[in-house]
Amino acid sequence: MTRLTNKDLITDPNPILRKRLTKVTFPLSEEYLKSLEQMRQYVVDSYNQELVEKYDLTPSVGIAANQIGIDARMAVVYIEDEDGEVYLDLTMINPVILSSSAKQSYIESGEGCLSVPSRPEGYVYRAKTIKVRYFDTSGEQHVIELDDFESIAVQHEIDHLNGILYSDKITFDKREDADQI
Repeated sequence: MTRLTNKDLITDPNPILRKRLTKVTFPLSEEYLKSLEQMRQYVVDSYNQELVEKYDLTPSVGIAANQIGIDARMAVVYIEDEDGEVYLDLTMINPVILSSSAKQSYIESGEGCLSVPSRPEGYVYRAKTIKVRYFDTSGEQHVIELDDFESIAVQHEIDHLNGILYSDKITFDKREDADQI
């Protein structure tokens, strides 16, 4: 398998990042399966400093298909804790947020994005809890509920599928009614 590196990433202002991506049909093509495997490998490898340097990667928790130039509603979210334990490993096809809490949360240090290397600072408020429906690579439907950081990460990737970048949502107003993550 050919590995993705930072050279393969699409960055703003490329128009594909602003496009609502096309719904995927099943069964998935070999090209889509290969791309999803590469996307997941990029994120998994980005947790390993040695591989970050060896393969020119940026530490990340997710990647969407348009970030590598593919017009398809596909994204990967992979999160490890400080001890290297995996606590979220999603390959999502055609994800949809079914419901979201009124309560908001945000990442105190700010969000980042592989497609926005300038990393503008500010607060991005997102639903604290979401319920998401998605399909896996076999076409099986799943519904999950996510909170806090996991919720933020999945919303960030679904925004990509809708042509929205986190930098579009930045505000400098600190809200006391939102939970800091």
